[in-house]
Amino acid sequence: MTCIKPILYGLVCTLTGFALVSCAVPKPQLSLETAKEVTVYEKTPDATLSNPKVQKVGKLDSRGVSHLQKYIAGAKTRRLGYVSSNRFVQVGDRRLGVVVWSDGRLLGLDFTGQDASRVPPTTTHSLMVNADEVLSKHLLDAVKEAE
Repeated sequence: MTCIKPILYGLVCTLTGFALVSCAVPKPQLSLETAKEVTVYEKTPDATLSNPKVQKVGKLDSRGVSHLQKYIAGAKTRRLGYVSSNRFVQVGDRRLGVVVWSDGRLLGLDFTGQDASRVPPTTTHSLMVNADEVLSKHLLDAVKEAE
């Protein structure tokens, strides 16, 4: 009987570990080293939930790409329920939503799906969030200034 308790304890710990790992959201593999150009897009005024139209605004300069690399390197992943983006950055073949708080601060980069502009706001979204507020401000400024 005493042998069964350690076995059950080990089994419970193993199952708990698997549950925690399966809940983790991995960051997407973005090839920022090879992608020298990061394109910025913005939703058009006639975009709707059923027809999300985006237009090219410009490209990030080298300083903006550097901020993006640092942001992603230090980011943690979070899952949120309702997320809406008006600006997007395209890295390679992946389009990330730039999610902004109502007060104008950067909340994170939405990497839900291959193209975040096509994902409805009401679904659960995966975001890369960085706690460095200065870096977040610089990245958001670079995205807004893209030409």
